[in-house]
Amino acid sequence: MNPWSTHLPVLKCLMENFRIKRVLEFGMGDFSTTVFLKHNPKILVSIEHNLNWLNKCKTNRKNHVCRFSTTQQVNRILETMDEKFDLVFVDGPSNSRVACIEAAFPKARFIVLHDRNDPAYMWNRTKVPKGWYEVVHKKWKKWHTSVLSNDKRVKMKLYNLLKDVG
Repeated sequence: MNPWSTHLPVLKCLMENFRIKRVLEFGMGDFSTTVFLKHNPKILVSIEHNLNWLNKCKTNRKNHVCRFSTTQQVNRILETMDEKFDLVFVDGPSNSRVACIEAAFPKARFIVLHDRNDPAYMWNRTKVPKGWYEVVHKKWKKWHTSVLSNDKRVKMKLYNLLKDVG
């Protein structure tokens, strides 16, 4: 599996097992955006910092909203949104990931982090609120994908599903 798609089994697992209807992704992609749209959420909001990439990945589907944002402003978009999301996927530029995660905590049931073990993304700077837990998918030793949640009811189900995914 290539390093750009190691998160796909985790995203598919969440979409198929947890009634994910409202999705926000920071950083569009050939892989993640396609997976989300295949599962037909009620709404997919994609925020992208690269205008060329946004134009390449956007669709004309009514349930897909695409927004361009500079790297410095991407987390502010979420802070100004009133909506809550079932899933927030963080896979944008390295210098915006921590801010995106922290802005997502009050608005998300699940937060998925791509490349969780890569120190270039400064994950160790993330301030995780009390009551949130992390389940790490380590199927590929070099690339990890993490799921953060504050929904204690699904912790063991999530853990059991992810240990067999891949």
